[in-house]
Amino acid sequence: PVTVADEIVEHCKHQRESLEQLIELLEAGAMMVGENHGDGWVDTTADSLATNKRLLAEVKRIEELALQESSSG
Repeated sequence: PVTVADEIVEHCKHQRESLEQLIELLEAGAMMVGENHGDGWVDTTADSLATNKRLLAEVKRIEELALQESSSG
């Protein structure tokens, strides 16, 4: 039977893969992120990259916890 921990692991896997792909694009310069508040475009790629790296670390931490729970269950 599929457990909640198994579901979390699967969700984290997909989130991790998406974040890794986004980070790769940002680091390669293949994608930029910016904002325009009426006074011109401001590049926020570095902030976005840092935020996504933090999110990736958190997703990996949750995935590891869920894997431990899944294997002990």
